[in-house]
Amino acid sequence: ILPSQDNSKLEPQCIKKWGQFENGSLLTETQVIHRNQNAPRPPINTTAIDGSYSNFFFDPDSNFAFCAIEKNSCSQWQTVLRNVMDKRTSNGHKALSYQIGSQCQQRHGKVALKEILESPSSTVAVMVRDPLARFASAWLNKCFDKDCGHQLCFARAHHNLPPGKPISFRHALDWIMKQDVASIYPHYKLQSEACGMKDGGLQNYFTVVGKITKETLSSDADCLMEHAGVSRYNIPPDTGSSGGLNANATFWSSGGLSWNYRQEKEEDNLRKLFSKEAARELMNHFRQDYDTFQLPEPEWIETATGEWMDSLDHHSCRKAAA
Repeated sequence: ILPSQDNSKLEPQCIKKWGQFENGSLLTETQVIHRNQNAPRPPINTTAIDGSYSNFFFDPDSNFAFCAIEKNSCSQWQTVLRNVMDKRTSNGHKALSYQIGSQCQQRHGKVALKEILESPSSTVAVMVRDPLARFASAWLNKCFDKDCGHQLCFARAHHNLPPGKPISFRHALDWIMKQDVASIYPHYKLQSEACGMKDGGLQNYFTVVGKITKETLSSDADCLMEHAGVSRYNIPPDTGSSGGLNANATFWSSGGLSWNYRQEKEEDNLRKLFSKEAARELMNHFRQDYDTFQLPEPEWIETATGEWMDSLDHHSCRKAAA
């Protein structure tokens, strides 16, 4: 089992179903990195805690840090973690709380984050997503919201396409393949560029590496918050009505993840958006993520058709903005 914050804290049963993250093993499910509580982690110079560390939410009281990455249920995580930050055990936050990592640094300071990362008994976690699914999600989100006029649909500007109309997935792929994904806007950026995870940072300082899937996100998030000792803040958003929720409902089990996380037929859609060749080219473009997190090639690639790659008919502009 993973090290706990104190001797009186017992590990939740749900931890036992997670595998172990180790060299050579593929990340097919949420996994743990086992730590020796008697062995300190490598020291971090506070000057090295730069902009990439702003993704870190951290709570000194629970010795817990979480790397919230854009397009990885980030809005939901930032909302529920605001409960932890404000010590809310009832009437949970319902509004998004962007920049929560920067707010933590302002409130607690870089030294507090350094101490959590170096502590042999802390819980330091991240939840990652297959890069191809994440990129397609960013395209759907940023290129179709705001009536197809979102300023963060950079592929539209790159191709000099007018706002107000859909753009094809091929346009988005052509644009991203020309970008430096290590320094691009966060929604399209390599996940491993966040929170000092590349170049050994993941193995040195993290204890849980979550793999986001529609089937396991809710249960894994509940389990992680229990493991980190912050489950008392894992409460449903305050909507002004209980809506028939049972007394044991959590933020995640109450539908907190339903706001932006697209669950319906994701693999079928990806299979139609990507050809085999395009999928593997983009995998190579995001190779740093696949190597850092030991992610496998998605199974759907073998039957990918790319039949929607040039289509303008399968997705519509919408009013919502995110």
